[in-house]
Amino acid sequence: MPHIIIEYSCNLTEVNIANLVHDCHHALDGIHNVTIDRVKTRAVKLDDFLVGAHGANGQMIHITFRLLPGLSIEAKQELAKILYDKARAYIPADIYPQAALTVEVV
Repeated sequence: MPHIIIEYSCNLTEVNIANLVHDCHHALDGIHNVTIDRVKTRAVKLDDFLVGAHGANGQMIHITFRLLPGLSIEAKQELAKILYDKARAYIPADIYPQAALTVEVV
């Protein structure tokens, strides 16, 4: 632990997923006792998805951040925000103005 699982819709063709995985993997190192040696990060491309009212034409990135118990709610929120901000920087707003981005801490 922790695990960072990045699910993304296949129509995000202008997003460099490999770099996103790399940046998310390294983003939390040294924060709230997270050490890079224990982080496991992966991306899962979704071919079948629906995003809100846009359905199959919508775009999405959903990050699941799995942690062992023990961190405060505030610490979890801080780590989730770091991941959110990293991912948001990879989504060009001019190309994907309505892309959905979520981070779930479990």
